[in-house]
Amino acid sequence: MLSLVHIRTLKMSDEVLAVKYSPNEKFLAVSLLDSTVKVFYQDSLKYFLSLYGHKVSECLASVVTLHLSSPSASSSCYGHIR
Repeated sequence: MLSLVHIRTLKMSDEVLAVKYSPNEKFLAVSLLDSTVKVFYQDSLKYFLSLYGHKVSECLASVVTLHLSSPSASSSCYGHIR
């Protein structure tokens, strides 16, 4: 059984569409309505980077961790998975 406890709140500049942990659980990716994905360190919630250039808002079907520890997000809300 999974249970959640609200400990901290992360304020965002736009409406949040989806939230996902990276496979190594080091990053937290947040997909916003303005078609960006903001990435935060999961332990401190400090800002890491933004992923721009998406033509439609992302739903974060997958978060891939590259060998350089830089996350990338793929898949749109319309189900097109890269």
